Amino acid sequence: MNPFTRVSYSRPSGSSWLVSPQRLDPLGTLAAWPFTAAASVVAVGYAVVATVVQWNQVVDPAAAIGAVVVVAITWALVIAGARPAGAPMLAGTGIAAVILAFCAAILETASRLGRNELLQDDFGPLLLGLLLVTLSPYRPAASIVVAAAASAVGLSLLVWPQAASLAVQVPFAEYVVVVTVPVLALGLAGAAFGEQFARSVQLWQRTATRAVLAADLDERRGVARSVQQEQVTLLSRDALPFLLRVVAADEVSTADVDRARELSRALRGTLVEELDRSWLDDLVERQRSRRSQVPLVTDPAGRASTMGAEQRAAFTALVLGLCDHPDVDAVSVSIDTTTDDRSRVRVNASTALRGRGINRLVKQYVSVIRVLFLGVRCNWAETDLTVQFDYVGS
Repeated sequence: MNPFTRVSYSRPSGSSWLVSPQRLDPLGTLAAWPFTAAASVVAVGYAVVATVVQWNQVVDPAAAIGAVVVVAITWALVIAGARPAGAPMLAGTGIAAVILAFCAAILETASRLGRNELLQDDFGPLLLGLLLVTLSPYRPAASIVVAAAASAVGLSLLVWPQAASLAVQVPFAEYVVVVTVPVLALGLAGAAFGEQFARSVQLWQRTATRAVLAADLDERRGVARSVQQEQVTLLSRDALPFLLRVVAADEVSTADVDRARELSRALRGTLVEELDRSWLDDLVERQRSRRSQVPLVTDPAGRASTMGAEQRAAFTALVLGLCDHPDVDAVSVSIDTTTDDRSRVRVNASTALRGRGINRLVKQYVSVIRVLFLGVRCNWAETDLTVQFDYVGS
């Protein structure tokens, strides 16, 4: 590591209400994927069952079937946006899902308009609430709160054309409470979870960053002392006896001039070698010391030093995961400059794996890299695997 250049570490930024748990902890958010898949099955199944059970209240079969179809499309969109290979979930995906879910509630209302007996057995409000809870690991808490409020207002408006035909006649405000409580309770609970999760991760990141900076300062001081000691050793062993001999001599020979050049290059070389050393070189050295497969690294401009701490961790995990896999024969890494502040990383590996084997090998690493880097691409052809991504240097 370069002892004379301050290393920058990325810090968590933004309010805990404005950043999603997936952005802060992409690996941990992968655990929410099974819940998302299960919620989709429950939602579609509940919509089907509720429609069948209350079919005697349906006045527009096409609208009733359309409501169920829209529910299925909504959750298919959520699954597509939440899948690990598609991380991170885009804001448009979350907005579209909420709009579609509300459209399903509109169609359900239209299908029973004039014959709906009870509001509490409608699937629209409950499924909107379930949707917001499901989105909470993937979208910021503030957006979940806004969606819950907007959904509650929309559902309240849907009560008005049904009020006269309901079996239980109560003040209009009570109808509003019935349809808004599920979406507000579940939505705000999901937002509270997301905000608290984001706040906890940000607190941990701040604490960890301080510890890393302190450890890095100690390491840089140690490296500086090592470089100084190496130069002192070279001076005392070679340069000082040479200088004493030259001073004692009556004249300087051509051989003395050549020897002086050699010593100068040696001294300069020890300094330049450490100046050019990066954390990526340290990674290679650690692999070599473990007697594991060593990646071939090409970084002519030293762009590796501009990665943030989280980016370095994800990148290192990918490289070590490939190097330590028994079915991977060779790993190479290249970092090139595309613009003044943007760099492109290309990781190549030779492997005998095919199809699902390739997917299992890189899935967890690429899922995290998609959150932290730009333009992520993963290609496989015959025996060559390539993972490519960009980042903006810090």
